Amino acid sequence: MHVNLHGDFDSLRTLSDAWNELGKGVPFLRWEWLEAWWRHYCCNADGQSKRDRCLFVLTVWDESNQLLAIAPWYRVSTLSGARVIRFLGDGEVCSDYLTILCRPGQEDAVAEALADWLSIRNQTTGKHARSDCITGNGRQTCLSPGDYRWDRLELVGVVEDDLAVSRLLARFQADGNTVHYGSAPNIWRVSLPPSWEDFLMVLSKAHRNRLRRADKLYLQSGKVQSHPVKTLDEFDRFYEILMDLHKRRWQLRGQQGCFVSPPFQAFHREIAVCLFSQGRATLSWLELDGKPLAAEYRLHGDGVMYAYQCGMDPERLSIKPGELSNMIAIKNAIDLGQHSYDLLRGDEPYKAHWRSTPKPMLSVRVIPRHASARLRHSAWVAGKGVKRWIKRRLQAVGQSATPEAGQNSSKGEEQ
Repeated sequence: MHVNLHGDFDSLRTLSDAWNELGKGVPFLRWEWLEAWWRHYCCNADGQSKRDRCLFVLTVWDESNQLLAIAPWYRVSTLSGARVIRFLGDGEVCSDYLTILCRPGQEDAVAEALADWLSIRNQTTGKHARSDCITGNGRQTCLSPGDYRWDRLELVGVVEDDLAVSRLLARFQADGNTVHYGSAPNIWRVSLPPSWEDFLMVLSKAHRNRLRRADKLYLQSGKVQSHPVKTLDEFDRFYEILMDLHKRRWQLRGQQGCFVSPPFQAFHREIAVCLFSQGRATLSWLELDGKPLAAEYRLHGDGVMYAYQCGMDPERLSIKPGELSNMIAIKNAIDLGQHSYDLLRGDEPYKAHWRSTPKPMLSVRVIPRHASARLRHSAWVAGKGVKRWIKRRLQAVGQSATPEAGQNSSKGEEQ
């Protein structure tokens, strides 16, 4: 078994089909999603990677040269000089279900190979390190000696029962590395029965009756009309509606929203078209009285619909456009024969009303054994402890000053 380090997507392009196969239908793990993310977030206008970032994808092969796994990582250099390995697709894009792409049954062998490679290369930097050359598209990408060094492995938003990642973390711990576990917001998923009426019977009586009234009043009457994007000619109109509604909704909360970010906007303008063309995205908007009420951008996996992004008219929230959008989407998912509707990461209270089930998520740090990495980690842990102490003190002061404090906290709601 051997491990290759890829410092350029050209050396991976011939593996794109195998990459998608190992991704098991999860849109955030697809080659198209992660390759586009790399270009929009980690490269300059000339296509070269930014000075503080380099691709750090590891592929694992068996003795017969069969691809067993892909670790879709990159490495970033922080202001303090630390070299941190992270998942491609992390940050403001909020890619969920990020993991090590691995053939079933190979998790232990892959974990051992990756942990050994990372540990050995971290100790053989400098003049004694050898270069790795990965061939792609007729040219070689060579990583100079010393480029293997890392001070931290950060895996954010990992599903708690992820087998490939948990095996890797266990191997790191067994080898004497420090593994720090933290919590992250849950992922929420709705199991779908064969029909909409069956689904309604799973909900509370109050929710069920409210949906039936809304369905009759707004959808069956034609008062609210759904406009699914059917051709790419309609995409620009949809995207402008989505951005406008999303921006206005967040401005009501005193924030700007994610579409103010140029990389975010450009990334989704490209990837939404790509996935829509493949039949892996549903793009639609709702209109009331001839004006956009809500817009929805959903992704499709193998039997799963993912509610990725939405926008709502902040001046007509009393109509509950979010609830109408989810109702239409769940009906659509059931009609398509999908078994799940995934509300993704975040613990907003409305998700439980749809009878979704939470999956615990983790945020993990692996600290190698060299002294500088452990010193940085100790400082980080101490800083976290100070922040928690300050937060507890401020909460205590607030509660003593206002007896009702804590009872009026703002709760996210579906609208």
